[in-house]
Amino acid sequence: MKRILLAAAPLLALAAAPPNTMPQGVPVGSEAPEFTTGKWFNHIGSAPSIASLRGKAILIEFWATW
Repeated sequence: MKRILLAAAPLLALAAAPPNTMPQGVPVGSEAPEFTTGKWFNHIGSAPSIASLRGKAILIEFWATW
């Protein structure tokens, strides 16, 4: 009887756990929301906005020193 309870306990715990829900992202093909940041700069030294980049190719490079 103990073996059955020990085997069933993890299964019951998994069944009682809340479902793993992923946050919904932005749908593919939709417009990017407008945002501003003071840490991203273009070659001129100013922070660009999404509106100023409309229709242009954008390369965003992420890197770290660790």
